[in-house]
Amino acid sequence: MTHRSSLTCRAGIPQLPAAGPRSCRPDAGSRSREKLLEALLRLPSSLPDLTSVVEAEVGSEFSAWRGSPQKATWFLSGLARSRKWFLARALLEAQLRQKLSVNAVHYNVVISACGKCGQWPTALHLLEEMASSSKVPRDTISFSAAISACERAGKWEVAVALLGEMDVARVAKDIIIFNSAISACEKGLQWQVAVQLLVDVGSARLAKDTYTFNSAISACWKCAEWEVSLGLFEEMSREKVQKDTITYSAAISACSKGGRWQTALDLLAEMVAVSVARNVITFGAAVTVCEKCGQWRAALALFAEMDTAKVHKDTVLFNSAISACEKAFEWQAALHLLAEMATVKVNKDTISFSAAISACEKGRQWQAALELLFVGMAAAGVQKNSVAASAAISACEKCAQWQAALQLLDDMREEKVAIDTIMCNAAISACEKGGSPWRVALQLLDDMFAARVERSTVTFNSAIAACEKGGQWTGALAVALLDEMISVQVEPDGISFAAALRACGKVHDESESLF
Repeated sequence: MTHRSSLTCRAGIPQLPAAGPRSCRPDAGSRSREKLLEALLRLPSSLPDLTSVVEAEVGSEFSAWRGSPQKATWFLSGLARSRKWFLARALLEAQLRQKLSVNAVHYNVVISACGKCGQWPTALHLLEEMASSSKVPRDTISFSAAISACERAGKWEVAVALLGEMDVARVAKDIIIFNSAISACEKGLQWQVAVQLLVDVGSARLAKDTYTFNSAISACWKCAEWEVSLGLFEEMSREKVQKDTITYSAAISACSKGGRWQTALDLLAEMVAVSVARNVITFGAAVTVCEKCGQWRAALALFAEMDTAKVHKDTVLFNSAISACEKAFEWQAALHLLAEMATVKVNKDTISFSAAISACEKGRQWQAALELLFVGMAAAGVQKNSVAASAAISACEKCAQWQAALQLLDDMREEKVAIDTIMCNAAISACEKGGSPWRVALQLLDDMFAARVERSTVTFNSAIAACEKGGQWTGALAVALLDEMISVQVEPDGISFAAALRACGKVHDESESLF
C-alpha cells in the first residue's frame, strides 16, 4: 500500500546514529550516551521490577536530562527502534519517578513502540495516562499512534472509539488517523464502517489518498460487497486519486465475488495502459476470477501473459489455474500445469495435487489419479491427505474399479491418513457400480461404525443399492438398512426408499421364477 508518514518523523524525533564507518569520531559525551543505551538494551524483560533497574542503570545521567527533554527522547527512540517496548515504558516510568519533565513526544514514542510490538492494551493505557495522572496534553500523533496500535491488532471497535474521543478532546484528525481506522475496519471485515469513515474524511475536508481508498475497497470485497468496491474504484478516478498495484488487485479480487471475469481482464489490461506495475498478486487475483467463473482458457492465457510480463508464478497461482482446469473437466491441462511447476521450480503442495487428482477424477482417469497420489506426491515430498485420497477413490468409483478403491482405502489406513465419510461413500459406491459382492459394501458400512466415521444418507443409499444387485436375501437386507438409518437418526430420502423397493422387487421376481 502507499506509505504512511512515519510517526517518528512527524514528532521530530532525532534519528539514532547510523551504523558503519563515520567521517569523524563522536565526542566523549556521545560515546557515553551510546554505552548507556547498549547497557539498557541488554536488560531482559523478565526482571521483577524493571523500572527500578532502569532507574538505577541511568543513575546520575537523569540530572543531565533536566531542562533537556530531547536527551530522554533520544534514549526512548533508541529503545523503540530496537523493539524494546517494555524498556521504553520502564524508562518513561523512571522519568516520572525522578519528577523529570515528560512531554507528548516522550509518550508518543513509547505508544508507537507498544503498537508496533502488538502491545495495544499498553498503548491505550499510556494514552489514558497522559490525560489523567501525567496531565500531558495529547496531540494528533498520540492518538495516531494508539489507533495504529489498534489497527495492527485488528481492534476496529477501539480504533473507531478513539476517533470519537478525539472529538471530545478537541484534537484535530488528519488523513493518517483516518487511514489507520479504515484499515482496522478492513481487517475486522467492517465494510459499512469503513465506507462511513471514507465519507467522514470528506466531511472533515481532508484529501483522500491512495491508502484511504485501498483499505476501503479491500474491506468491501472481503465482505463480498463487490459492487461497492468497484464503485469506490470509479470514485478514485472522479476525485483524481492515483491508483496503484494494490488498488487494481483489490478491484480485480472484487470481480471474483461478482463473477465479473471479463471486467477483471479489462482492469488487468488497463494497468498496462496507465503504467501501473502488475505483480504476482494482481495476476493471481485475475486467475482466481477465471477459476471461479470456469474460464480455464482465460486462466491459461494469463499464464502466457505473465511470461511476457516477466512476472514470477508461485504455488498459489498454479493451484488456482489447476483448479480452473479441474472445474472445466480439463484433466490434461491440469496435468500439464502440474508438470510445468517442476519445470519452473515452483513447489507443489497438497492443494496442487488434490486439484490435479480431482481433475483426473472428473475425467475418469483413475490410473492417472492413483499415480499422482502414490508416485507424484512421494516424489515431490508432499504428504497425502484426506482430500487427495478422496478424489482418487472417487476416480476409482466413477470407473467402477471397486477393488482399486478398497485397496486405496486400506493403504490410507496404513499411512495414517484420516478416513472420512467422503472416502468411504466413494468406496461403497464403487462396490455398487463395480458389481462387487454385496457383503463387501455392508462390511464397509460396519467398518465405518467401528471407526466412528459418520455415516450419511449417501452412505446408506450406496449400500442399499449394492444390496439391490445381490441375490435372494438382499431385499430383507435393504429393508434392514432402512431400519438402521432411522435408528441411528440418518434420514432416508426418496433414493433410499426407491433402492429398497427395487431390491425387494428383485427378490420377488426371483422367487416367482422358482415355480
